[in-house]
Amino acid sequence: MSWLKGSDKAATFPKALNVPHFSKGEISVNEMFGFIHRCAYESAAHRTDYVIEFGVAMMMGGPNYERLLEVAEQTGLMEQLETDGAPSWKIIEDPDFIHLITKAEQEWMNQQRRDSRDTKMTSLVRLRDGDACRYCLKIVYFGGDKKSARAGGYARTGTMDHVIAGDMDATVDTLVVACGECNSRKKNHDDLLDLQPAPAVPFYSPSTATWLAKHGHHVQPTGKHPVMKKKATPADGTPSAQRPVEQPATAAPGSIQATEAPSGQASSADSTPGNREPSRSLTADQPDPADHKPDGSGYAGAGHGTGLGSGREGKGAQLPETPKQNSRAKRRRRPRKRGGI
Repeated sequence: MSWLKGSDKAATFPKALNVPHFSKGEISVNEMFGFIHRCAYESAAHRTDYVIEFGVAMMMGGPNYERLLEVAEQTGLMEQLETDGAPSWKIIEDPDFIHLITKAEQEWMNQQRRDSRDTKMTSLVRLRDGDACRYCLKIVYFGGDKKSARAGGYARTGTMDHVIAGDMDATVDTLVVACGECNSRKKNHDDLLDLQPAPAVPFYSPSTATWLAKHGHHVQPTGKHPVMKKKATPADGTPSAQRPVEQPATAAPGSIQATEAPSGQASSADSTPGNREPSRSLTADQPDPADHKPDGSGYAGAGHGTGLGSGREGKGAQLPETPKQNSRAKRRRRPRKRGGI
C-alpha cells in the first residue's frame, strides 16, 4: 500500500521559499510546490523511493517541465540521477518536507503482518512470555480481552515485536511479546530498549488461556494479577507519623488547663467556688467548649444565674433583647369587602 506524508512545515520549507529567487520570478512557490508533490505521489504509488523518471517529470510539469526541473535542482529540492541510461530525478528526503515509505520499509511491514498472523509461531511465543511485555514487564491484553483488561487496570495492547528489525526470517527466538507503547517507541532501533528475560512463571489471562488451548497449548489462567497496588505507607515501609497537636504553654488566667486524662478517670481540678468544675475531662484532641471561658473575658457564660458563669458579672448567659417591631411594619389586614357584587 502506497503511503506519503507531508509535514506541517512543508508550506514554509526554506528551500521551497527560495524558488522565486532562482527562477527570477518566473515560477511561484505554489507552482513548484504542486509540481514536487505530484511527482512524490507518483513515486509513492510505484514505490520508486523518491525517484521519478523523465516521462513522469514531463507529464507532471506540463509545458514548463524543463524550467521546473532546472529550478528544483538549483534550490536543492531535486537531484538529477540516471536510471537505465535515461535521466531521472530524486526528490529530497527530509521529514520536514515529504516522507515516503520506501520499498524496503514496505516489504518489512508486510513481513511483520505475516509473522503476526502465523499462529503456529505466535502461540509458542505467547506460551513462553505470557501476557507480559518483555521490555517494561507490564501486563498487556490481546484482542477480545480488552474489556476485562481495563477492569483489571492493565489496558495496554499486546503486540508481537521482532527483536532484530529487518530480519526477514522470523523465528520463535526473534519474536517477543511487547506492549504497543514499547513497540512503537522501539521501532527499528534495536538498542533503544533492554530486552528482559522470559518470565519463569508466565501470567495468563483467561482469554489467553482459551486462545492457547485452541492452538494445542493447555494452561491454567493465573489467579492473582502480578501488578502491585499502591500502598498508603511510604516506600521505606515505615508508617507515617501523626501530626502532633499543639498545646498551650500555660492556661488562661482563672481557667482550667486542658490536660489528658484517661477515660473513666475524674479530673483533679478543685470544685471550689470561683473555679467551675468541668462537666467532662478535656483532652488534647477535644477543643475547649464554649462555656469554658476565663472570668472577665467579655464572653457570655453558661452559669444560668448560679454565680459560677464566666460572663462579665458571673450571672450566666443573657439572651439579647428582641427589638420591638414597628407598628408600621405590621402586616396590614386585607380590607373587608363591602356589599355583594
